[in-house]
Amino acid sequence: MGAIRYIREIIYRVSKMSEWRKLAGSVRKRGIMGTASVVKLRLSTQETWGYQRFVRYMENSVVTAADATIIGEDDDYKCLISIVMPVYRVKPEYLRLAVDSVLRQSYPNIELCICNDFPADEEIASLLASYQLRDKRVKVVCSAGSTGISNASNLAIGLATGDYVGFLDHDDELDPRAIEMVVRKIQEAPYDVIYTDEDKIDSRGRRSDPFCKPDWSPDLLYSHNYITHFCLYRADFLKRVGGLRSDFDGSQDYDLILRASALTDKIGHVRYIAYHWRMIEGSVALASNAKPYAYERGRRALEEHLSHNRVSASVEQAGIDGYYRVTYNLSSEPKVSIIICTRDRQDLLHQCVNSILTRTDYKNYELIVVDNGSRDYMTLNYLQCLSDKGIAVVRDDGQFNHSRLNNVGAAHASGDVLVFLNNDIEVTTRDWLKELVSHATRPGVGCVGAKLLYPNGRIQHSGIAVGLGGAAAHPHRGFPNSSPGYFGSLISVRNYLAVTGACLAVQKHIFSEAGGFDQIDFPVTYNDVDFCIRVFELGYRNLVTPHAQLIHHESASRDPRVTKWEMDMLRAKWSKYIIDDPYYSPFLTLDKEDFSFDSSRAVAHLTGGTLRSFNNVDHGVEVKLAELLKSENIHSEEALGAIFELWCTYHTRRDLRVVFNLLESHSTVGLLTWAIEDDAKRSLGTGRSSYSKGLEVIHDKVVKSIFFDEELSRVLA
Repeated sequence: MGAIRYIREIIYRVSKMSEWRKLAGSVRKRGIMGTASVVKLRLSTQETWGYQRFVRYMENSVVTAADATIIGEDDDYKCLISIVMPVYRVKPEYLRLAVDSVLRQSYPNIELCICNDFPADEEIASLLASYQLRDKRVKVVCSAGSTGISNASNLAIGLATGDYVGFLDHDDELDPRAIEMVVRKIQEAPYDVIYTDEDKIDSRGRRSDPFCKPDWSPDLLYSHNYITHFCLYRADFLKRVGGLRSDFDGSQDYDLILRASALTDKIGHVRYIAYHWRMIEGSVALASNAKPYAYERGRRALEEHLSHNRVSASVEQAGIDGYYRVTYNLSSEPKVSIIICTRDRQDLLHQCVNSILTRTDYKNYELIVVDNGSRDYMTLNYLQCLSDKGIAVVRDDGQFNHSRLNNVGAAHASGDVLVFLNNDIEVTTRDWLKELVSHATRPGVGCVGAKLLYPNGRIQHSGIAVGLGGAAAHPHRGFPNSSPGYFGSLISVRNYLAVTGACLAVQKHIFSEAGGFDQIDFPVTYNDVDFCIRVFELGYRNLVTPHAQLIHHESASRDPRVTKWEMDMLRAKWSKYIIDDPYYSPFLTLDKEDFSFDSSRAVAHLTGGTLRSFNNVDHGVEVKLAELLKSENIHSEEALGAIFELWCTYHTRRDLRVVFNLLESHSTVGLLTWAIEDDAKRSLGTGRSSYSKGLEVIHDKVVKSIFFDEELSRVLA
């Protein structure tokens, strides 16, 4: 049935003329390959029947005020939330859906503050009046008429008495648990701003396009308003920011969050799809060019924000509506030390060095080549030529240790900024170094990476997600360069936890503060990931800029294989980030590099089976399960609950699945128990047959509760 619905959905989409227009426009803008990547993202990762099944599961699982204990009765939940809604020329049926979505929240301590900006519409005025009579939490004020979204919102804010103020468009919907999840976040810390994940909803109520956002990413915000919906501000902080400004109508929310970000870094992210953005004619949710004026106002808002904060920069459109490129001006050119480690392969080294010398506009740099025992005659001659030209050549004949070689190069550097390059990198754009340095010298920025392409033009690196692939991997690997990526990630300056050391820029004092590369624990691989995480833990932000592009002839001179012990070391040292990379959503896959929505991982996260580190695992579940198995009590609800908890942990731990092949195991419970242990495979006893009959019961009960999970079916079968 799911496949039939999926096919029906495709036919429905294709039959709409607007879809053909968007397809033709995408081909003109991105080419066939770029358009194909966008279609792949939408069909195979966002609008598939798998997401629809996840939506149905969550709709059947949510807690509502009508059928559950009201969490608002707890003293800890007395926070009043005000929802602001400007209303203007909206269809009554959509307005009803929007208002009802607020009044049906599982968290009841709310108020809905509405400004009717088109009071001449008697039907809408009557509808709003009926809601006022029906529910005392609804407040309505009327404007003079057609005063604009900012003025109408400010009038509605004037009605608000809550501790936090959130914004809802008049035709969108909130998830039934949206406010509850926000209030739970408020309990963690006194955030000034809180935002949530979102998706889109069409006129028939079908949801698609889940946007699973990263945690607070100030550099991404300068590329586009990724915050958007659902966003709430602490009431007294909102007054300090100054409310919405009519000069930026259409991008008033972007202007507001930009001004807010200049005053606070207490910005929290709720990892929950709390907001459903309506896709209807004339809506940006359906067509990004529906309001072209809004994007110029967004550009002006960003330009004004940078100027107000004394940042010398220019802002231009980035090729897609609503996305911007900020070019930071350098008051001077700090000296840059470009460090290249090499061994033999004169052809690669020559290509790398020559491309730097002939294709780099930035002038104030030095080259340092660290030679790790080259023996090839042509390479030795070339190194001598470089030395004769004044390029520093440092000899290190020790065993290959990439971390040590880079540290040796850094020790010989005299620049303020260090740029580490692999010898298989080829420069293609003249402003690459200026782009890297302009970011690396910004306050608060640590490591800066570039967009690296394979020789065939496809993406090799645009940032590293920790935990992806079992340890760390490159989202978007293999995408065509013309693709915008997941919600514009490939055309945005984006914060990541780590970037590749194949092209990494960092200020020298930060490199020293972090202690350089770890040549003991990470001599060959993952040294870049380890270094970036240490820089992050010092309080710096790491980022990738797509505006510095280079070609990476990956591992052309070295063995590309990853050593298992270094992977194990990364998992052991940085387990908390393996489990929870702040810039990679727990709703996204750990098995593929395409930002796919992973319904199993999402459910595991929402049911509490995630975010547990190696060093903080509660082994009580394992002991209890072992005792239950030995007593042949496998049929009990207690056993089923323990197995489900183990499954949740297992499902969120791609790193554990890498080192223990599930499909080759004949002992499901034993595997799951082993999976959450740090360093041992605990035996549950030799009597495996004692619970074999119970597996059928587990299969029936657990699979029915997580009915869309095909992998779990195989696990328990």
